[in-house]
Amino acid sequence: MNAARGPDEFLAEISAQFAPAAQVLFHSSGELTVTDHLTRARISFLREEIDDLAEALKRPKGTAYFANLERRIRIRVAISLMRSGITPDLCLAEELMRGGDEWPTNKFVDIALSNPFAQIIVGGMRSLHEALTTLIATSPIEVPAIAEDAANVHYLIKYYEEAANLSSPRVGKENLGYIKGAAICAIALLEEKRRATSIDRIKSAINQQIVSISEWVEDDPYAKIQTPQCVIEYMQAAHTPERTRVDVPRLDTMLATSSDRLDEYLEALGPQFTRRRQGAWEAFRSDNPDKLSQASNSMVELLNKVLGRLCEGTTMEKFLSERFGDSDEQKWVEATRKWISETKSNLHRVKHHDDYTSARLIESLMKSAENVMELLLAKK
Repeated sequence: MNAARGPDEFLAEISAQFAPAAQVLFHSSGELTVTDHLTRARISFLREEIDDLAEALKRPKGTAYFANLERRIRIRVAISLMRSGITPDLCLAEELMRGGDEWPTNKFVDIALSNPFAQIIVGGMRSLHEALTTLIATSPIEVPAIAEDAANVHYLIKYYEEAANLSSPRVGKENLGYIKGAAICAIALLEEKRRATSIDRIKSAINQQIVSISEWVEDDPYAKIQTPQCVIEYMQAAHTPERTRVDVPRLDTMLATSSDRLDEYLEALGPQFTRRRQGAWEAFRSDNPDKLSQASNSMVELLNKVLGRLCEGTTMEKFLSERFGDSDEQKWVEATRKWISETKSNLHRVKHHDDYTSARLIESLMKSAENVMELLLAKK
């Protein structure tokens, strides 16, 4: 953008990017009006905001300050245009991902998120966790950062399930990022529903929900929080053309572990299997300073023993092929094999390296191991 331009031209250019056919007028009072046929949007700016923008336009545009200022104005205009109905098909989720890296790592804030809004955010978390689980299952190599993202998101979901809210004191940058990211995922899910309908009133109702969540995301502290990389990848995958996507079933929706059911399967192999699993969780919940290492060690050994018992006299590949290997399930079998390998590898790493002794990560990996065992032990 040209430094000689004033705030009126700058705002008109941003508005035209979202609504090219609309008429834009900036008033000296600080109000921007965007009109498309009989529909009008009004966006009011304080005099201090206009003065800050005028000063910023005189300076180099490559600064973080200018980038954050431009991002906030863009989203403010985008939300107003959607609320008015001028841009009913606008994808706000993509806009909300931009920028927002202004929150110090050592700064904490109390948050209060109760239902029904918390339920919407957790819906985005579940979709994100599902995508991360599938990514782990289909990745040709192990990426610890993705496993850690999955564990952190899973922890927040479990927190909500136990507390029925997402309220908490002293929340730091990382968890604020996941919460913001979940809200963006929730918006993306609503945008999918909007694309699936041709009924204008349904689209309008969906857009009002999108606007409500977007305004929340653009309030502090979330407006100053950088969107996590896993959410950016989630959005990239959502816009991948269907012909280039890997058609892999959603494993985590098929593998919701029931403790009672798993114990029943393990008992059929021998009581020592059930005791080993119970011992792993007792160690995890104990006060022993070495509890994380002991818990992961027990779960690694249990998973190895289960795999060894199931594959006696054959190979893992042949066992999986016999269990799931018809032509329609071949990709699912391959994804399952990778997931088993990923889980075992991560559990071994936790056991032998202190860098990975995160309770949340270990809990998630232990539950992944249980999911693998239940899947393989279940009757056809």
